[in-house]
Amino acid sequence: MGIFGKIKSFVKKEKKVIPRDDVLSAKPIRNPLIQWEIQESGDVQMVIPLKKTTKLKVLSYLFRVPGRKTVVLDKLGTEVWLICDGETTINEIVEKLCKKHKMSRKESEISLFSYLQQLVKRGYIGLQMKGVEVENPTLVKKT
Repeated sequence: MGIFGKIKSFVKKEKKVIPRDDVLSAKPIRNPLIQWEIQESGDVQMVIPLKKTTKLKVLSYLFRVPGRKTVVLDKLGTEVWLICDGETTINEIVEKLCKKHKMSRKESEISLFSYLQQLVKRGYIGLQMKGVEVENPTLVKKT
């Protein structure tokens, strides 16, 4: 790789592509730091603790800043959240969504991958893959 290739990869951080079969065999695990409960409406309400960053400390000195954030999931989000138990693979979740909502496999895969990607990005869940040990639900490390 030449100098321009190094600069390009440094500026434009290239994302690693995980094979589809590895993703389908992964098991989503809920972050144990998040407290959650099922409301009377049947939706899941999560209470997420906020990281105590310098910015948050300064703001909390000046204003009243809560130390946590509350998120309420919709019906489909609640359904997926309850299935993310660390035992069920993504492939099994896709099959359940296909049967229950009468969707094609491709439709349910695309929407589920997108939703799980958002949950992982926010640190609400982690993915346990074969040959990978989970130390922190938001971080995966190869053994």
